[in-house]
Amino acid sequence: FIWKVVSNEIVEVGRRRTRMASSSRTLFALAATGALAAALYFYYDSLTSYNTAPSAPAASDGNFDQAKSFETFASYIGMPPKAGPRRFAVGLNSCVDLIVPALEVFKALGAEGVVEGKDHDAIGSLEDLQETFRHFFEKGGAGERFVSNGELFKSIVSASRGVKAARNFVGGNAALMGLTIKNKVKSLPQGEEVSVLMGGGYGPELKNMLSSHMILPEQAELEVDDYHVILEYPSGAKWGGVTAPRANRFIISHDITNAQMKTLELFQPALESFRPEAVVLSGLHMLEGENPAFRSKRLNDFVEMLKKIPKHIPIHLELASMALEPYVKEIAEKVFQYVDSMGLNEQELELVANSVNGSLGYYGNEYFGGGRMGLVGGM
Repeated sequence: FIWKVVSNEIVEVGRRRTRMASSSRTLFALAATGALAAALYFYYDSLTSYNTAPSAPAASDGNFDQAKSFETFASYIGMPPKAGPRRFAVGLNSCVDLIVPALEVFKALGAEGVVEGKDHDAIGSLEDLQETFRHFFEKGGAGERFVSNGELFKSIVSASRGVKAARNFVGGNAALMGLTIKNKVKSLPQGEEVSVLMGGGYGPELKNMLSSHMILPEQAELEVDDYHVILEYPSGAKWGGVTAPRANRFIISHDITNAQMKTLELFQPALESFRPEAVVLSGLHMLEGENPAFRSKRLNDFVEMLKKIPKHIPIHLELASMALEPYVKEIAEKVFQYVDSMGLNEQELELVANSVNGSLGYYGNEYFGGGRMGLVGGM
């Protein structure tokens, strides 16, 4: 993740909130690759075309100065704005990442990969896992899926822990962004501090990793940690008769705390007492494995939380790998209007564009292919 500042026009992207004044409310974004492209896309292909809310006010002169935006962005890489916020609240997904070489784990599981690549919304069997992994592996694409079979996930974790190169790290976008923000204290003027409230759940191991870096609400403490298995592979890796065109990772979890956003109701009162100057949110992708009715209810609950955040406090939303277009469209229609900035990569941007009938959709098997970045950036 990187710090960046973009121009005031992007503030107008699909939101009902009060316009930000550049002198007092610098728009910040802690974003994955492609966030600026996302902002540009939604500026030109307005979300208001399918939003029932009134259109957001136009930019001051009706024109977007792309060169100026990139110049401003470049000047802030690696450091927070000197006049920027000092109190951050981050939520909602956090976990322990178990990072392992993918092919060694599949070998331990006896999975040879002799399957056809096929994407699954959720993984219920070892065959589902192989098919979904191959779907991303053969294109070199990043992916993340929920494992609906708890016993299967336990067996994957057991096999992963048996791999010599396995290692544990802080996981979950919220926790990682919180650490990134906190670590930027080195670039602040002497004597200044950054405070970070982490609104995700945490067990004993994650608490040990985070407690010296950020504020952890007692109510969010868990008896055991939630683990995500990060299956990594290098460029040129061979599995099941195919070769990965680039290095990437595939993430799996059986994480009920994050999948059902169980810390959401704890986060709101913590926000009110902490009084943040900026809010950074992620974890909506974890709801994808739930049934549509539950997913919609929790998304509505999330929106209600956003509405309670004072309008002068900027909100950043970080997206992640998803597969269900109807759910992505629901996020776009319900959530985007309440946030000030978004982070997403080129794959996620293309899925969002496709879900809302944007100007650039899927191109069959080229979805993860080389050369797509230029097209996505051109949106």
